[in-house]
Amino acid sequence: MKVKEIIICPSCKSDQLDVQDKQLTCNSCGDRYDNIQGKPFLLAKESDIRDSFRKILKNKVEQKTKEMSFNNYFPSPRIWSKKSLRLLNKLIKENDPRKGKKLLNMGSGSEKVYENLYREIDNDIIRIGLPHKGKIDIYGDAMNMPIKSESIDLAVSSSVFEHIKDPELAASELGRICKKGGEIYVEIPFLRGYHMEPIDYQRYTISGIEELFKRHGFELIEKGVCSGTFNALILIWLDFVRSISPPGFKKISRFFFSWTTHPFKYLDRLFENTKWNNYLACNFYYHGKKIETNSTEKVS
Repeated sequence: MKVKEIIICPSCKSDQLDVQDKQLTCNSCGDRYDNIQGKPFLLAKESDIRDSFRKILKNKVEQKTKEMSFNNYFPSPRIWSKKSLRLLNKLIKENDPRKGKKLLNMGSGSEKVYENLYREIDNDIIRIGLPHKGKIDIYGDAMNMPIKSESIDLAVSSSVFEHIKDPELAASELGRICKKGGEIYVEIPFLRGYHMEPIDYQRYTISGIEELFKRHGFELIEKGVCSGTFNALILIWLDFVRSISPPGFKKISRFFFSWTTHPFKYLDRLFENTKWNNYLACNFYYHGKKIETNSTEKVS
C-alpha cells in the first residue's frame, strides 16, 4: 500500500498505474513495466540503463545472495561521526512514517548503521534504487524517479550520488518529489577509491555538495563530516592491498586487513571537529530543506 500511494509512470508522470501481480500498466500512455521479485521495475523505455539492470535482476539473484552472505563477515566499511548520527536520529524521529510521514531511502541503505536506525520503522520506509545489497520496494532511476511530485517529507541517500551519471538530474528529482518544507539528508564521498566500477563518476567537496543542492531548490540547514580522515586513509589502503593481491587471495587479504585496521577508524571521533578533517574527509553529509519555490526554478 505504501508504494501504490506514491508511484507514477516514469515516462509520462501519470499516477494512473494498473498494478497486477507480474506487470504494471500505465492507463495514460500505455507503457508496461515488470514486477520483478514482487517489486515494480519502473524504469522508462528510453533509459539507457533499463535493459542492463533488468538482466542483472533476473539472472544474478543467487550470486547476489551469496555476496550478501559473505559480506556479513566484514566490519562496517565506515564509522559515522557523532554529529551525523545525532542528526540522522533526529530526522528519522521527526519524520516517523508510522505517524503519517513519507520517508524515502534513495539507494541502498544496506550499511549496518542504517539497518540499526531503521530497525523500528523497517516496514514503513519507502526504498527506491537499482540492484544492490539492501532491501528495495521500487526499482527506479535516481535521474527519473517514479515518485509523485511533492509527496516526500524526508529523503535519505548514503553514498549514491557518486554512482549517478548526471547528479544534477538526481538533485533536481529530489527537489521535485519533496514537499515544500521537506528535507533531505545526503552523504557523498570525497576521498574514496574507485569502486563499483565502471559505475563510479564523481566526488564532492563539502562546498560542492552545498552548491549542488542550492541549484535545485534547497537551502542548507547543516553540513559536515560524515566519515573522517582516518576512515579515508584506511579505506584507500585497503583498496590498494586488495588491488595488488593475487586473484585467489583478494578476499582473504580484504578480510584480514579489514579487521586489523577497523579499530583505527574510531580515531575520527576524536578529531571530527578539526579544520583539517574537512580537507581530508572520507564522506561529507548535507542536510537541506526545500524552499518555498517551484522545484524547477534555478535558485540564485
